[in-house]
Amino acid sequence: VWLANCLRRCPLPPGWTASDAGQGRLRYIEMETRATQDTSPLLDRFAELGRLMLHWRQNPGAAQDVADALASKQEKDIEEAKRARKVWQGPHMDQDTGVEFWHCPATGRSTWGDPGMASDFLARIAERLKRALPVGKGSEN
Repeated sequence: VWLANCLRRCPLPPGWTASDAGQGRLRYIEMETRATQDTSPLLDRFAELGRLMLHWRQNPGAAQDVADALASKQEKDIEEAKRARKVWQGPHMDQDTGVEFWHCPATGRSTWGDPGMASDFLARIAERLKRALPVGKGSEN
């Protein structure tokens, strides 16, 4: 449940937005193509974190391998956030609304909010899951 709640709270990647689909559901919209979907564009990445933790629960001796995999995902997400912030310029301030936005000169696209936030959020989730493992704690759960 915690991981599912994290998915719902996670900032979306650049170029994505969500709208209320009714009955507590969201519809995700890719802004360039206007394509819509019922699942978050980050679902696969959260599912992989869930699979890693399930693997540990089913195989407690795999805690170190799972910790290493989570550390690798954390490092990749941190690097992805850094890359996004190099490609996208900002923050700029929309004069009409006072809301921050970022612009990508290579694609000519703009996005509301920090384009590295989703990756930063995923990195923090991986780090928190890694801390939950019994690696280096002297006991095995």
